[in-house]
Amino acid sequence: MDNLAGAIRFLVDKPDARGAFNLAAPNSVTNAQLAKILGRVMRRPSYFPVPAFVLRVLLGKKATLVLGGAQIVPKRLIDAGYTFKFPEAEAAFRGLLK
Repeated sequence: MDNLAGAIRFLVDKPDARGAFNLAAPNSVTNAQLAKILGRVMRRPSYFPVPAFVLRVLLGKKATLVLGGAQIVPKRLIDAGYTFKFPEAEAAFRGLLK
C-alpha cells in the first residue's frame, strides 16, 4: 500500500509525468517464492505454494493473473525518479503487518 500510494502521490506532484505508468513493485516473485515469503513473515510453516486449482476456484478467470507469471516492470516510474519504499516482497509484507 505504501508503494502504491507513494507512486500515485509522486506522479500527481510531477507535472511532466504523463501517460500510462505501471505501479507494480520492481521485483516480482513466483507463487512458490510468495508462499515462502508469507510463511517467513507470518512465522508459519510454508511447505508448498497454493495449488493452481485452488486459485482457479477462488479467483476464477483472474487466477491467470497470478498463475501466468507476467513480468511487469515499472520502468517509466523508475526512470521518472520514483524510489520504492518496499522494492522487495518480504519487506512489503512486513510493512503491511506493522
